[in-house]
Amino acid sequence: MRFNQWLLGLTVAATLAACWRYGIVMAASVALGGGMAWINARWMRAGLDAVTAPEGREKAGRMTTLFVGRLLLIFLVLSVIILTSFLSVLGVIAGLSLGVVAALIDEARQIKWKVR
Repeated sequence: MRFNQWLLGLTVAATLAACWRYGIVMAASVALGGGMAWINARWMRAGLDAVTAPEGREKAGRMTTLFVGRLLLIFLVLSVIILTSFLSVLGVIAGLSLGVVAALIDEARQIKWKVR
């Protein structure tokens, strides 16, 4: 399994657990955070690919846009949630944290079994 698969699996499991334990609002918050983590990871990968490409210097502006864009997206979503109290901020942060957990699991798997 790769990072995206781990992230998807963790997001589904955490969403179901949050729904069972805390209700639908928390489950929607965790799912939103997991989705934002996935978007963040894809944009980060695109930025790294742009920098490490042979023509990386020409794509520096795109990389900067992606970097700032993903931070603005996270800021805007959290701001709307805080201002409207529609979803749980803690649930969104928990969902965003799933990206870190997925990366740790994927790296631990690669170290233990020496697979890429």
